[in-house]
Amino acid sequence: MMASDILDKKAILQRDRDIYAIVPQTPAGIISVDGLQRVVDVAKKYNATLKFTSAQRVAIIGLMESDLDAAWSELCMEPAASIGKCVRS
Repeated sequence: MMASDILDKKAILQRDRDIYAIVPQTPAGIISVDGLQRVVDVAKKYNATLKFTSAQRVAIIGLMESDLDAAWSELCMEPAASIGKCVRS
């Protein structure tokens, strides 16, 4: 897959260069119970890991490239901006 395709899929290539992460939008860190359950269900289905970020987001880490479209479809959520202004220590 080309880099532009990955950006279109709103995926973040991880350091190992084999797996991807996606980050559903959670405005102000608020997510409904049903939305959180969909996140958990997707993570379980694709054997992924959840990471609660300092930006009040939930990242689903460990997705294969072939699973990206299906994962987004099952989430029924908008992707969050994965790159933004932030302070890193």
